[in-house]
Amino acid sequence: MTGYIQTAKAEVRAVAQRSLLNNIYRSPASQSPRPPNKPSNGMHQGPYNIREPTPLDIIRYRYQWGTNLGSVFVIERWMTESRFPDGAEGSSELAAVKAWVDKIGIVATQRKFEDAWGSAVTDKDIQWLVKAKCNTIRLPIGYFDLGRNFTKGTPFEPYAQVYSAAWDYIRILIQRLRTYNIGVLLDLHALPGGANGGDHSGTNSGKAELWQSTFNRNLAVKCCRFLARDAQTGSDIAGIQIVNEANWEAPGMYEYYNECLDAISAIDSSIPVIISDGWNFDKAISYTLGKNSVSVEKPTAPVVIDTHYYWAFTDDDRKKTPQQITTEVATKLKELDGKEGMVLG
Repeated sequence: MTGYIQTAKAEVRAVAQRSLLNNIYRSPASQSPRPPNKPSNGMHQGPYNIREPTPLDIIRYRYQWGTNLGSVFVIERWMTESRFPDGAEGSSELAAVKAWVDKIGIVATQRKFEDAWGSAVTDKDIQWLVKAKCNTIRLPIGYFDLGRNFTKGTPFEPYAQVYSAAWDYIRILIQRLRTYNIGVLLDLHALPGGANGGDHSGTNSGKAELWQSTFNRNLAVKCCRFLARDAQTGSDIAGIQIVNEANWEAPGMYEYYNECLDAISAIDSSIPVIISDGWNFDKAISYTLGKNSVSVEKPTAPVVIDTHYYWAFTDDDRKKTPQQITTEVATKLKELDGKEGMVLG
């Protein structure tokens, strides 16, 4: 297996060494998209379509060890104050882009944002991640980063020009990281209307208006389709996270998950789909166990749960030593006891 992984690494590096911009999108003549629900390559062997792993399989299904790369394509003021001009009101992406456009105009703002996207991660940064044994990055993005068609009818429509090249910069970063055998999990951090009231949902509305808005829900599912289809043109992502930190018992949350899962699976059922536990880990586990299947009649993308624990925000936690915190970590995730193991077990 070690030899195969080394071969896979060599193949990945060789592909990525080509011109990033010229190789970002493969032409239909040179690389046809995979048919829906079919493996990328290899022979079918038996009822479960078992085959030799591909380099992309390794990117997606290995043990993931990495970090979150926040406040690049979805700005959060507490992390990057420099992305806001003096006097800006608010702490969200929308607050930042509005303040800059009001101050310097839309063309200069577009140039400023593109400069920030292009310089956010240096080669030295990536090399440091490699030394830290990082093999996957979770990259928060917003629906407004996917192109002008995704901003129509939203608060970001007046600023669509600023984001006209955002997706290209995301693709370039994915390719650069892939050169070092680091995969990228694309996280739809900022969804239309917001999955929660936090500013990391893109605005400072303080509301979660994704769940009960047909327009917002349909646009969010459209985002998932876009990412799944784009993955067939060469981005080779590690997975798609369809929501970040959904509100507790958000109305229609699991129906939304079903819509996104169906949309992605119809395009490529091999892409891991990551859901938020909505702060109810037990319920998310039950949902996931019911969805993950090896059925050959209707292949479904594998579902993975994203659950969050924090030790950095309360006064009590800040008083703890690193040793105390690492001891507490081992006591978490007990809900998984007895529910782990082979899918075919």
